[in-house]
Amino acid sequence: AESFYGLAENAFASNAGGSGGQAGIAGSCPAINPLSEAECAGTVSTCWSPGFTDTDCPNFGLCCFDGCQDTCVDAPQGQ
Repeated sequence: AESFYGLAENAFASNAGGSGGQAGIAGSCPAINPLSEAECAGTVSTCWSPGFTDTDCPNFGLCCFDGCQDTCVDAPQGQ
């Protein structure tokens, strides 16, 4: 069990400084207005921590609200 928790240790710790987190993602999520229920029909969230790096995203990528759901944002190239 200890090794399992070791994988998640500090996964969110770097968010406190607002520097982009473990994946080194520069910037933050854009301000997005919610879209209508009809426009969002069938969409599904892929992460659960909007505005932060998320363990559900590849390489602890940034999770952002896209107007319908929370979704992983690709890390900048060269990472």
